[in-house]
Amino acid sequence: MIKKVLIAEDHESANISVRKTLEDLGISQPTYTYYCDDAFLQVEKAIAENKPFDLLITDLSFDEDDRPQKIADGIELIKVIRNLQPKIKVLVFSGEGKMAMIDHLFKESKINAYVRKARRDVEELKNALLAIQKNKNYISKPLRRSINQKNTFEFSTYDISIINSSC
Repeated sequence: MIKKVLIAEDHESANISVRKTLEDLGISQPTYTYYCDDAFLQVEKAIAENKPFDLLITDLSFDEDDRPQKIADGIELIKVIRNLQPKIKVLVFSGEGKMAMIDHLFKESKINAYVRKARRDVEELKNALLAIQKNKNYISKPLRRSINQKNTFEFSTYDISIINSSC
């Protein structure tokens, strides 16, 4: 059962959706941070108090501002938190839609769920949280078909120009 949740999200509007979704599922007091460094400190503190988080919900990208950060993005945040608390569940809630990156997150970072910020994302968040509670992995429906394709490579403009010039 998921009870203690940490949300690392720098945009308040996205946070409202996440909080409402958690509330609907009976998770009423999540911890919220705008910065990855603060999220890391929250996890350290929770472990020290012997009250670890059950779930980390994080975005992948965080806007820079006047407050310098050691942990720059969600991928790095997942890595450092996994080093501290290897069994924490991780749900990525991001606008990123590159299949190669999402595939990498599941394979290398061992995330439990990926929900893309898009239409019906609140419904997808609920489905992801329910899946995590059942110890299952979850990926948003619109992304499922693409992630199952064998070739999940992302080609840059430069890659395409090399391929075209060799033909």
